[in-house]
Amino acid sequence: FFFQAEDGIRDYKVTGVQTCALPISPFGGENRADATATAAAGAGVASLSAAAAIGLVSADIDAFIADTAQVTATAGDVTVAADAVNVALATSEAVGASGLVSLNAAFADADILATVDARIGSATVSATGGVTVDAFASNAATAFADGDALAGFAAAGATVADADVGGTVTAQIASGADVDAVGGGVSVLAEADQSATAFADATAAGAAGLVAVSADADVSGAVDAFIAGTAAVDAGGLVRVAGLSSEIGRAHV
Repeated sequence: FFFQAEDGIRDYKVTGVQTCALPISPFGGENRADATATAAAGAGVASLSAAAAIGLVSADIDAFIADTAQVTATAGDVTVAADAVNVALATSEAVGASGLVSLNAAFADADILATVDARIGSATVSATGGVTVDAFASNAATAFADGDALAGFAAAGATVADADVGGTVTAQIASGADVDAVGGGVSVLAEADQSATAFADATAAGAAGLVAVSADADVSGAVDAFIAGTAAVDAGGLVRVAGLSSEIGRAHV
């Protein structure tokens, strides 16, 4: 049985009794934003080019058994899982060429702001097998900015690349929950694999040349896994609560 997260067991009148494994999980696929901007200018005396690309992913993925729900799996497991794959890519290129003066600017911005939440609220959950609450996010933001200015006399170029990843990943059994895994373990796992990469490059060629380059990559946010204070959890096997995070920020100029 599969329940979309937004169709989860949410009302006090709803009682779920299932005789096999009961997974509740949103399968949203990949959230992706790709932005590309290219500018080129050529003239005999002066040229000016500018390009800006912005790729933004804002996602909210929830899977839950809501407060006051009653769920019983008489011959299997109960699994609540929220998984998200988010990709933001921004590519910007500006090229200018002239016989006298050439100016260009390239800006690329890739941002991901995602919330992934898997939870059992103040519900009653019973399973003859195990109970799993799993939240996972894979976030990758990449920004490329490249500028080339060519002129016989004066050339100047500026490039800025900015990549940011933020948000929260949470797996929880909330206060007031009553969870009984008679024949298995209880697992509460929050995991994030996050990377932000920024590349910036600028070239100015002429009798006088000036370039300015900036690359910034930031990864922030929170990864939380917990069983709240007043929850009651009974397991026939191992109880595991873990928050795992891999975060990489790379900036190249």
